Amino acid sequence: FILHYYAEDGKNKSRLFNTKGQSIFVRFFKPTFQEAMKTLTEIATSKKVNISPDIISQLVTRHSLNISLAVSDLEKFELYTEGVTLSDAQKLISGEQEADIFDLIEAIVSKRDFTRVVGRILAELDSETAIITSLTNTLTQLFMFNTYIKVHGHINSQEILGYKLPPQLEQRRANLAIKIPQQTYSKLLKEALRCELILKQDSKQEKRAILLSTLIKIQELIE
Repeated sequence: FILHYYAEDGKNKSRLFNTKGQSIFVRFFKPTFQEAMKTLTEIATSKKVNISPDIISQLVTRHSLNISLAVSDLEKFELYTEGVTLSDAQKLISGEQEADIFDLIEAIVSKRDFTRVVGRILAELDSETAIITSLTNTLTQLFMFNTYIKVHGHINSQEILGYKLPPQLEQRRANLAIKIPQQTYSKLLKEALRCELILKQDSKQEKRAILLSTLIKIQELIE
């Protein structure tokens, strides 16, 4: 197996792939929800964190399947020897990325100015690529909600995502999903993926300008 890493700091990154860097494996694709749940459960067990599957699900969902960010929050619970309650989780889970991405899409769909939302997300993530990746994932999820509603006439996040969302979140996604015409989703995803490819390929590009111009194009595509 040969890996060619294209980056200006390739020499520095190479240490991540050797035994001195204590690497275990390298992932080239985003985990599924079930994979993320399994991994985080194993990490919680190894760290002896007494935490329920429901709260692990919140960690995974709130961080959009980013295991590294989820583990950072999981480690906050190591001192909770009596177990982690839902109240504890709501106080300590720091990731607002998913909620912010939905705020962004709602602003785009409603034809409102979205620059403040983008600024808020960048303050947390500091990565234009992460924003467009999360946007792509969320649009895909909304398309699944849209299709399910058209076929069944109602919403069921358990069947769509593999886990049950709180009622208010489930309804929010359903409402947003049906606001976007089904035939428009492919155009939005194509534009988002094009932007993601540009951001990942060329580190010298003005990334914020590319991101904002892409979001403007996506907003124009929504009828």
